[in-house]
Amino acid sequence: MNFFLLKEHRIGEVVTIMYLSKKGVITKRTIQIVAIKAHSLLAYCYLRRGLRRFEVERVLAFELKKTRREHSNASTR
Repeated sequence: MNFFLLKEHRIGEVVTIMYLSKKGVITKRTIQIVAIKAHSLLAYCYLRRGLRRFEVERVLAFELKKTRREHSNASTR
């Protein structure tokens, strides 16, 4: 995963990631970014219901989740 793409996102944004665990298990996680470090993300994980550290090199893909405001703005266009 390109770390520079992830760094473009701001603290507080909610993204969905495909993540490869150290055990080789791929999971889909919806997270809210708390902090961006050199090689990891600190985020609230909605699946595990707590703060987790995600190694950037293990993020296989990510998608920005639209906020309610973005959904309502798109529908009025």
